[in-house]
Amino acid sequence: MSANNERRPLNQFNVRRLIDTEGWSEVWDTEVSGFHVRKTSKSASYRLSYRHPITHKRHTLTLGRADQIAFRDAKEAAAQTVSMLARQALSQQVEAVYNQCSATNQSS
Repeated sequence: MSANNERRPLNQFNVRRLIDTEGWSEVWDTEVSGFHVRKTSKSASYRLSYRHPITHKRHTLTLGRADQIAFRDAKEAAAQTVSMLARQALSQQVEAVYNQCSATNQSS
């Protein structure tokens, strides 16, 4: 099985063209980090790969099949998820700094 992986701005036209191709491939969006379309021999699906803000483990979330969810909805869901993860990571960083400052003040 040969894989075709590429990066480019994803849009509805690119996704439709990808679905019509043979074989397996992934096209990664250049606008929303981690958002991509995976095309297999049987179907195509919208996916989001990310690192968990607390554990830093890599995860991949399948947003839906390309024939069942609109491209615009999938990309918006991916962007909202990336934004939520960034807020969660920032919150964890602020909490860590706060805890460190509290520990320093208690030992003084």
